[in-house]
Amino acid sequence: MFSNCGRVSGIIKASLEPFLKKIKDCGLGQGLSSLLPGFDVEKFVIKKIKGIVLNKREVELGRFLGKVEIFYLKGIVLEPVGLVGLMFKNIVIPEERILQIFRDILGQIDKKYFSDDYIPQKINSILKRLSEDEIYVPENLEDKTLFDLLVLILFNYYMTTGEVQPQWFVDARKKSERQEFARDCINFLIDTLLKVFKNLSENIYLDYSITFDSPLLRTFLNRKTNNGQLNKILEILGVDFQKILDEMAKKYIGESFVSGFGTLLVETIRSMIFGYDSSFLSENKKNLFNLTMTFGSEANSRNFRWFGNLNNKKCDEFFEISEDKFFSRSRRVRPTKCVVTLARSNLIAFGVVSKFFTEKKYKYSVTINNLKQDRTYYYRIFSNERKYSGEFTCENNKDKNFKFVAVSDSQGMIREDYELFLENLQSALETAKNAEFIVHLGDFVDDGKNENHWDFLLNNPLWGKYAVIPVAGNHDYRFNPLLESAVAGGSLLTHFNISINLSENQDISRGFYNYYEYKNTLFIILNTNTSNEIFGIDSKQYEEIYSIAKSSNAKWKIILTHKSAYSNGPHCRNKDVLEASKDILKLAAQCEVDFVIGGHDHVYSRSSPSLLGKLIKDENIGIPSGENLIPQGTVFVTLGASGVKNYEICKNAPLINEVLIDLKCPSYLEVEIDDEKINVTSRKYMPSSCKSVIIDRFEIEKRMPEPGNVLQLESMIQNLPELPTLSWRSRVQGVMGIYNLFPRDQRKKIKNINKLLRAKGDNIAYNETINGDVSIVHNKETFIQALNDVRVRIIIVKCYEIKFENSIGVGRTLKISRNLCLRGDAKLSFVSFILEKGITFIVGGNIRINNKRKIFSVFPAINTFILRKNSTLAVGGSVLISGAFGVGSGRIFKNSGKGTRIFGI
Repeated sequence: MFSNCGRVSGIIKASLEPFLKKIKDCGLGQGLSSLLPGFDVEKFVIKKIKGIVLNKREVELGRFLGKVEIFYLKGIVLEPVGLVGLMFKNIVIPEERILQIFRDILGQIDKKYFSDDYIPQKINSILKRLSEDEIYVPENLEDKTLFDLLVLILFNYYMTTGEVQPQWFVDARKKSERQEFARDCINFLIDTLLKVFKNLSENIYLDYSITFDSPLLRTFLNRKTNNGQLNKILEILGVDFQKILDEMAKKYIGESFVSGFGTLLVETIRSMIFGYDSSFLSENKKNLFNLTMTFGSEANSRNFRWFGNLNNKKCDEFFEISEDKFFSRSRRVRPTKCVVTLARSNLIAFGVVSKFFTEKKYKYSVTINNLKQDRTYYYRIFSNERKYSGEFTCENNKDKNFKFVAVSDSQGMIREDYELFLENLQSALETAKNAEFIVHLGDFVDDGKNENHWDFLLNNPLWGKYAVIPVAGNHDYRFNPLLESAVAGGSLLTHFNISINLSENQDISRGFYNYYEYKNTLFIILNTNTSNEIFGIDSKQYEEIYSIAKSSNAKWKIILTHKSAYSNGPHCRNKDVLEASKDILKLAAQCEVDFVIGGHDHVYSRSSPSLLGKLIKDENIGIPSGENLIPQGTVFVTLGASGVKNYEICKNAPLINEVLIDLKCPSYLEVEIDDEKINVTSRKYMPSSCKSVIIDRFEIEKRMPEPGNVLQLESMIQNLPELPTLSWRSRVQGVMGIYNLFPRDQRKKIKNINKLLRAKGDNIAYNETINGDVSIVHNKETFIQALNDVRVRIIIVKCYEIKFENSIGVGRTLKISRNLCLRGDAKLSFVSFILEKGITFIVGGNIRINNKRKIFSVFPAINTFILRKNSTLAVGGSVLISGAFGVGSGRIFKNSGKGTRIFGI
């Protein structure tokens, strides 16, 4: 039947031919860049390499030879230590040479793996193995295999010819629906990927002659790395690709993924056989669809958003709202509308069988103002002779008591996934009676550019009955170059009409941040979607949110974030999460935030009250069963998935949680707030019984110590922060104010008064530092000038190296006599910092302090930091400090007075 069409490999080769030709003509690097507009391959490589070697690593060269320490400072730096250090000086591989090595590797890949037939033959062998290994072999008739099934599907044979499907084809489809088939396919693909990577890493070699001029050093490195073999180098650097894949598979490929993958595979096959399943879309053609409601800019206003199909007929379009069901007294508002391009994909997007397409829709928006409080409203929408109706309640804004429901990560692959989430949401709203709105912490859908997913999620009246506070998740803003080039929408702001407190010139390409003042509570909505260049919270967002939160007089402050600041889920060690976590912890501490709710990690966890990840202990205030009475600090909750994607707990996570629950079903929070406390109840939804079950419950209550209660004041002092690098002005001043109210005879009984006085001094030191002048230096002369200028409080070093000690051993001692911060991207060699009495010295950024002498040096060993009485040293960022050899015993830290403190930040 297909004798003239060739084997499957021939079909795939024909589909890939344009791409393969481009790779052959211009190389793999440019080929990838053309496929991913805006993606700079070389910048990506530099960033990844910097991330691997940013923390110092070591390569042992052999017995008696010593080792080579590797770190990153405007390139890769190799520093010989031991006997080999007598033979070689430090070697710097600048970024341009790194890119030369990378280009050489790409050239090897082009030559070895992008020959005319390699890739099609590899795919062909994979398909053969799928059949031969019996991952997929039809159980009857004519020894048909996966080849036959794929060929028929690729050509939509039974759809185009109208022939009756044979029994073996029907059986094949049924078998593919089983979860075992999907799991076997996934495991097989992982195994295949590992074998491909193993082959690649064993056949790619780094050419040391590009970088190293010394034949002797090349000999050492070649012997250690099997002549520069890539897999040996990765092994030395601790990169285990198989372990990475195994951990990802274990954490992310759960039952919901397998079920969704199998169902999606079947739907894809069916769509290719019978055509695209438009039954869901046909429902939308009958009515306006995907209606959502959010808060307006005022307490008595609401924003609406919905979509409709294009129609050239002239018609009357309006939004009608009334206080009675019969619309006897109503008002009409004409919506604004615009045409948007939305994308749909049934997953397959491969050559001649692409199922990606776009469609144009009307996007409608309307704002209803001047709503009366404590009223239920009814509304209906007319457009093109179609009607949508619903109702909502506008709560009394003067009543400080209110309740809301929080959900997160409703994302799924198939319609059934979203149906389970909507069951969970319905149960949450029924259980939390009189809830006033819904908070969604992001990852509404699995792919924000795929309108199918939004249809599955939003085709439900709940979104038009309750106002939603949405938070941007990373899946909501997935980057797809094909859809970007088609100017396809699909983001959160496309589907929700957000107009409240969006700052001007805010970059909304990856999400948004804003805030809500609702009754007695400030809600801060963060955008944790990072770019390729910025991790954590960008400075513009941080500064704006800090200003808003710091100046707010709200009784309660709550941060809503997608990426959790304090979690034990599988994402907890990801760099983007770690960096975002630092900023969120800092923001919560600086602005005295009471409660932080996050998602992203798909596990349930709750911290004890904490400041910057350090637990707050209060043994003098009773904690009733099931409740926490919290006078200070912030409680962090990771909500868990409210949909189908539950992850496994990371047992080696860096943070300690008071409550940590391994969930296998959806979860949500019910949060009730009044003027005295925040009452939080966490529940999981049991699909088998359609019931919600409590998994955690706690309270957050602010309480000041009773006048003259020494124990309570001592507890508040004990819980003051240890780190001197953050502004704790209001917190410390608050405790000082309480202390000043105590009678003189009671003050003498306070045992830890010295800590309060030290905290007060830390505040002064920090404020002096951040408000002082900044000096950027490039050499020793300008560094000394900045150090001697009393107005300078921050010194930023931008150069490769400053060597302070001269040839006769003079000039290495620098006295720090005022509060000072040192940061930048440089190496400081042979230097000793003396911290004078009572000052604070902060060292951060990518500073490397190198006081390492040669093995037989006659110069004295160096004490890097000498701390006088009551001085404080804080070291953070990617700072590296090393010192060894020389006459005597040099130390990194030497305390020469009482009351000194050393912090790692």
